[in-house]
Amino acid sequence: MLNKTFLFLICFTINSNQLADKIQNWEIKNQNKVYVQIQNLKTNKIHFIYKNHIDINKKRNIGSLMKPISALVFLEEEEIFFKSKKTYCSGKYKLNEEKLQEKDFETYNIQKEKFHSYYKCSIHNGHGEINLNQSISKSCNFFYLEKANQNMDLFFEIFEKIFYTGKIFYKTQNNWTELDKLLVVIGESKKLKFSFKELVDFYTKIYLFKNEQKFKIVYKSLEEVIKFGSLKNLKLKNEKIYLLSGKTGTSSSDISKHKNQAWNLIFFKIQNETFLLLVFVDNGTSTKEGIEISKFVLNHLNE
Repeated sequence: MLNKTFLFLICFTINSNQLADKIQNWEIKNQNKVYVQIQNLKTNKIHFIYKNHIDINKKRNIGSLMKPISALVFLEEEEIFFKSKKTYCSGKYKLNEEKLQEKDFETYNIQKEKFHSYYKCSIHNGHGEINLNQSISKSCNFFYLEKANQNMDLFFEIFEKIFYTGKIFYKTQNNWTELDKLLVVIGESKKLKFSFKELVDFYTKIYLFKNEQKFKIVYKSLEEVIKFGSLKNLKLKNEKIYLLSGKTGTSSSDISKHKNQAWNLIFFKIQNETFLLLVFVDNGTSTKEGIEISKFVLNHLNE
């Protein structure tokens, strides 16, 4: 029996049964599970939750949703992370063979080409010359791996200072490989994962501080995801919803390095209130699945 949980408050109306049925039908058709959360950014109240046997406290890889967070870290020390003003993405980030360990090949989806190992970008042939704003809207792995490789110790130090309330202590963990550390910047490291609450807290901070210089740069890129990026085709019937910004992504599943999880995070306005929508599709194959669920949800608010 499906264990559906959904919770909603009076701030806006939700045809909960119809929405839950649509999500449930999608789950059955695709043999998958979905998590949906809507949260008010002013009050931090959760106004809607749908879950089906999904552990909301479990920590997961967040994939490309990590990139705006990593971008903020880079901006704190531009002289170090942006020594080279231009980045050219070839689609293949070459890894240091001397630092790779056997378990890296077992854990991560590393590609081989002749005598080189590499980590692929979201576009096989690469993005070409790319800047910070484009790296978020186009979700370029190469950009983040190259920048972070300048100084991973510094990256962790800044990340903890800006976002993390706890202690990472990755340097004291002898079982972290160099690749474990590096893949943190694109949300793929098996050694550092995040709960739904941590992810929502990260993005809530980006929104609330969006008028400060560094946050403003990153938030503008999230707006471009709606206008020109992976969410540009998210067209709604619901005229009461105004889409502000967002980010999509996929991350590797705990089940297999060859299976993905789909993520979709959107900031939107309704009735002069601003909300965050988080969608997670367990074992999703692409960002399209998260977008499809987001469309269901947003079209059924205030019907």
